[in-house]
Amino acid sequence: MARKHTDEVDISRRRFFGKSARVAGGVVAAGAAASGVSKAVSASSQCASRMVAGAESDDHRQGRLMMQKQMVIMSSDEKQQMLEEIIRHHFDEVG
Repeated sequence: MARKHTDEVDISRRRFFGKSARVAGGVVAAGAAASGVSKAVSASSQCASRMVAGAESDDHRQGRLMMQKQMVIMSSDEKQQMLEEIIRHHFDEVG
């Protein structure tokens, strides 16, 4: 009779520890998944903020360059000289 009681205790212990191990495994897996998701989200948000900051600095740089540009009236000789230079460079690259 004592043997039957210890067998029942052993079975109930096995069930308890088996269920506990499954629950603990599920908790660990859920925690690992959550930390992986949060790392991915934080990495993508950092990348996006760097891209926005880069775009803003490009916009500012472009704006400064456009502010420095001025309209210059060219004479006919300067236009002809510039045209010849462009044609010469074009044939140097093609030929």
